[in-house]
Amino acid sequence: MGQQSKIIVYGFESRVLALRVTGLSHEEIAAIVTRELKSEKNIEDTVSRGAVTRFLAKEMEARGQIISEIKADYVKESAVTDLKVLEEMKAELYAIWQGKLQAVILPDSKTYYYVLRDRENARRELAKVIELGWRFMGVDGSQVPGEGSDPVDLSKYRKPEPIAKKSAGSAS
Repeated sequence: MGQQSKIIVYGFESRVLALRVTGLSHEEIAAIVTRELKSEKNIEDTVSRGAVTRFLAKEMEARGQIISEIKADYVKESAVTDLKVLEEMKAELYAIWQGKLQAVILPDSKTYYYVLRDRENARRELAKVIELGWRFMGVDGSQVPGEGSDPVDLSKYRKPEPIAKKSAGSAS
């Protein structure tokens, strides 16, 4: 196991993080921490730019893992509900678009009939909701299998690219 960072040894973790938030470079942070080490703690030692860089990298990695766990928990809790809401939206918009939802009784007791303009708007919104549902599940038609961002391999559903045939007289 490697040597513990001087930032941790001397207790400057929160100070380094606070300085980084202000937008200072790693070199500037190292200079400030070194000055404070000498003035506040009376210790003749230096904190290098590399020490600051390594400390911040480890901190970001640790925070990234925590954030990933929080996001995963959130998705587990909300995914089913979110999909149900999308399905309800899709069903209502589909009914409007098909003309099956003829009237809705509004709170003021007036009946509202969906007109052609509403049906066209419903069609547009329905397309957006369907696309959102597919994206929510990780399927996006613009993704290419193997590029690393495609969570679902859709290659078996895509038409293969035609292979150009070489003519007998062409030289390769």
